[in-house]
Amino acid sequence: MARYRELTIKERYYIEVELKAGTSAQEIADKLGRHHSTIYREIKRGTCTQMCSKTLAFVKVYSCDMGEREVTDNKSKRGVQLKIGSDHKTMNTLDKIVKKESWSPSSALAYALKHDMIDTIISIATFYNYINGGVSSLNHGDLPRRGKIKKRCKHPKQYKTAHRNILAPSIEDRPADVETREEFGHWEADLVVGPLGTKEAILTLVERRTRFIMMKKFPSRHAKNLIKYLNHLERADHELFYKTFKTITFDNDSAFSDWKGIEKSALKKDRQRLNVYFARPYAAWQRASNENANGIVRRKIPKGTKLAPLRKRDVKRVQDWVNAIPRKILDWECAQEAFDREIAALSPPH
Repeated sequence: MARYRELTIKERYYIEVELKAGTSAQEIADKLGRHHSTIYREIKRGTCTQMCSKTLAFVKVYSCDMGEREVTDNKSKRGVQLKIGSDHKTMNTLDKIVKKESWSPSSALAYALKHDMIDTIISIATFYNYINGGVSSLNHGDLPRRGKIKKRCKHPKQYKTAHRNILAPSIEDRPADVETREEFGHWEADLVVGPLGTKEAILTLVERRTRFIMMKKFPSRHAKNLIKYLNHLERADHELFYKTFKTITFDNDSAFSDWKGIEKSALKKDRQRLNVYFARPYAAWQRASNENANGIVRRKIPKGTKLAPLRKRDVKRVQDWVNAIPRKILDWECAQEAFDREIAALSPPH
């Protein structure tokens, strides 16, 4: 069955001229190769009342401009048809991924497309439009950021004093090629802490190239805890450790103050296992990967959460969840996949 084609403005102009010449609707249909009912509907649509210049009487005539205007107005009233149409399965699948995994809509869409879970392909912008327009069952409370806007503090500015070891290596001393992220093995580190007055903290180590995160719960923010953890990693597989950990960039928390102990090898006294650098105080953008990763971690461990009840497997579960999220910065690959590929390239063939 042939698909219906709307009349063009040229065809409407032709109808107007032929009607003024006395041509019948059937003859016009034959000349245009259209069905006669199409011409009759168009004449009805475009008929308007005009004053005759000779008799000054009001008469009904067909106007191609009126017909075109009516069609345009009708289209605007209908609005744009949803691309997803009646494909409720696709919409339900995307909604379930966002709710179940606590992922952003963009990550959920990328995952669904990669694994052929949906039949209708839509863009990220379209998905967000469906959420805002009520087509999706999601609301802003289901989204990771929940549409929150940070309120400005009404109190006078209060300035804090940052811990700063003036003898420690600064980020300005860090090799320039670390900034490009082309080389694997450069990390950023920070602590996720609990409510004020609690001792526990969670170390977050983020590899700059792959955005892979490692998390370790500490009983306190004492510097010895980090050194003990790095000693364990070095002893577990020292050859791979030296290839995987080349530099770590810290903020100025007191937990990272013993930078010489962090750099010192646990296996060889005269060896430096990695290089340590410190970002400038209150320059979180210098550790953007780590700050962004901590924001994702906070979706599962919100600020104010007491860390003492969290067990090792709870922290590991959050770590695995973060590393499994499809990331736009990785071309919608997850950090775990990117990290595993880098490790495979470093490991010697068996």
